[in-house]
Amino acid sequence: MNSLSVVKTNCLRISLMCVLTFLLSACDTKIVDSKIRTSQAFTKIFWIDDDRVLTVAGNGNYCQHPSHGKQPQTQILEFDTRKNEVSWYGSPRISDLCYANGNIRYKQSFIEDGVCLNESSDFYGSYGQEEPINFLDNTFDNFNCKLEPRENAYEHKNVLSHRLVKGHGWILGSELDLIYQEDSLQMRDYQRPIYPIAIYPEQDGPSIYIDTNEFKPWTEQGYQVFLLRYEKFKNAYLLGLHGKNPMKPYERPSGHSQFWWLYPDGRLETIIKFDWQHDDFLSNVGLDLIPTKAGLFLVGGVGDPDLRYKNGLYKQMPEGDFKIIVQGEIKKFALSPNGCKLAFARNTHTTINYDEFYLQAIDLCKFG
Repeated sequence: MNSLSVVKTNCLRISLMCVLTFLLSACDTKIVDSKIRTSQAFTKIFWIDDDRVLTVAGNGNYCQHPSHGKQPQTQILEFDTRKNEVSWYGSPRISDLCYANGNIRYKQSFIEDGVCLNESSDFYGSYGQEEPINFLDNTFDNFNCKLEPRENAYEHKNVLSHRLVKGHGWILGSELDLIYQEDSLQMRDYQRPIYPIAIYPEQDGPSIYIDTNEFKPWTEQGYQVFLLRYEKFKNAYLLGLHGKNPMKPYERPSGHSQFWWLYPDGRLETIIKFDWQHDDFLSNVGLDLIPTKAGLFLVGGVGDPDLRYKNGLYKQMPEGDFKIIVQGEIKKFALSPNGCKLAFARNTHTTINYDEFYLQAIDLCKFG
């Protein structure tokens, strides 16, 4: 066999290997891997801009807690997805991180001579200039990661209203404790459905009423309409359905689901409405729909350990069906402001359920 044939044969073998395993990071050059392991159960991901993300991860060091033994030291991690570079920020033992519009807030617990102390302080400010704070005369707007005087937090005198992003005002719900997905663990089992009713403008002006008839097919079954998150590229809020019992998020509304865009002027736009079968991967999609500038994506999976290969990131094809493009269990995703890049914690194991999640990202607008 001549040398040219050997080269062709080797290239063919390598190509076949990558075709067979292209969904895994070993051959998937589209995935940007920080190689930093995250605590996906507790860690949120925040975009600083269209290239850099912030999260909290273990830095590889430990301290000894008097009651709980050896504890990992968690620290703020900055991941540049364009340069594929990571850097650690600030001091260790960080929790409760939030970031938005240049503002950062976190809780720092202290270490002394290798011992984990119970004492902690809250920090807040511009990223890189944060200082210790207290909440005696202030309240915290988690949606915007913003500290504000307590009297300003209730300027509408309506306990059912919550802040939207700066400039959009407040949103009014049908019941107390509307509607943010991040608050779901604190929600009780409501006797009546919750859904958005109106938007109060930032400046004085008439309320903007939302067409709640859009929600009736679901709320009449007792389901909640959640405000999931704000997406800057669309300048709109993603709404989705939640089970009758907020503590059982995988309850489904009669085998159907629907998602909407809610615009600051009160308009609703249906993104997708679909059915599923009980054995379909859609049965575990939950609220994990991801509308992007590059199209519609979702995080799907199955509960059966023998079918873990179905876990992953799916893209909607022109025919309307969803095809897997990144394999592995995916948690805690966040979309970049321009609507193109998705950062997430990913467990690449498709056979055994190892709890090994790594911070990764993909540019969906460049996905072929």
